[in-house]
Amino acid sequence: MLDVISDEREILIKDEASKLEDRIEKKMYLAGKIKDVDNMRQEMFSGKKLSDFVRAGILKKSDADRFIKLVNTVEEENETNMALTEQSLSYIRFVKSALNLNPAALTYKNSGKIDSGETGSIFTKKA
Repeated sequence: MLDVISDEREILIKDEASKLEDRIEKKMYLAGKIKDVDNMRQEMFSGKKLSDFVRAGILKKSDADRFIKLVNTVEEENETNMALTEQSLSYIRFVKSALNLNPAALTYKNSGKIDSGETGSIFTKKA
């Protein structure tokens, strides 16, 4: 999972949108498998936590620590990817609004009718 999320980050940074769908599909597939395994764990060991397995001697503390570190790393990487995605979307929205007419900028004449005065993009304004 970490490899897929790291690849996703590189794709976002390099703006290689054509590769993004494949990584997202892989990430969703792996997330589904992780959920399946966790559901099986809950059925088999109802209410047991990682620390319970360490106390019972079923799992080494070092392995539990590595697992916790991996989970935290995956969460951090995923948050970074979400931030990169949001930045890209914000930029696209900004450029789109700069290039297109703004329908929200309506004004009314004294007669109560909508003013047909042009409000528009940076390309329709006089310098």
